[in-house]
Amino acid sequence: MQAIHFSLLLHFVALGVLGAIIVSGWLLNAQYLRATDYLTRLQILRLIRPIGLLSPLSIALFLLSGIGNMILGRKDYALFSDTWLTVKLLLFVVVAAIGIFSGLRSKCRAKLVELLADGRAPQGSAEVLKSLDDQQRWFMIIQTVLVLIILTLSVSKPHA
Repeated sequence: MQAIHFSLLLHFVALGVLGAIIVSGWLLNAQYLRATDYLTRLQILRLIRPIGLLSPLSIALFLLSGIGNMILGRKDYALFSDTWLTVKLLLFVVVAAIGIFSGLRSKCRAKLVELLADGRAPQGSAEVLKSLDDQQRWFMIIQTVLVLIILTLSVSKPHA
C-alpha cells in the first residue's frame, strides 16, 4: 500500500468516526431530552461522555491525514494556496473550538443534572439546566452544518 492510499484510508476512517460521533450525539441527546427524571438523564449523559471524548481523536486524525494527503497527493499544495482549502481548514478550527467549548458546557450540565438527581441542587437550577440544554442543541446544529460545509468543500473543490 502506498503512503497516499494509507493517508486517504485514515482520512475516511476519521470521517466515519466523526459521522458516528455526530449521529450518536443527536440520538443520545434526543433520548436525554425525552427522559422525564434526572437519574435517567444522568445515565444518558454518562453514555454521551465517551463519545464526546472521541472527537479530539477524530479531529487529530482528520488534520494529520489531510496534511498527509496534501503532501503526498498529485497536486502540490502550499498553506493557504487554494481558497476552498483555506476555508475548509478555518471551518475545521471553528468546529474544533465549538467542540471544546461544548464539552466544557456539557461537563457543567452533567454536574448540574447530578445535583438535581441527588436533590442537592440550588434554587433555579432547572432554568440553568434548560439554558445549558439549549446551548448544547445549538452547538450540535452549528457543528453539523459546519461539518456538512466542510464535506461539500472537500467533494466539490470549487475553482480547484
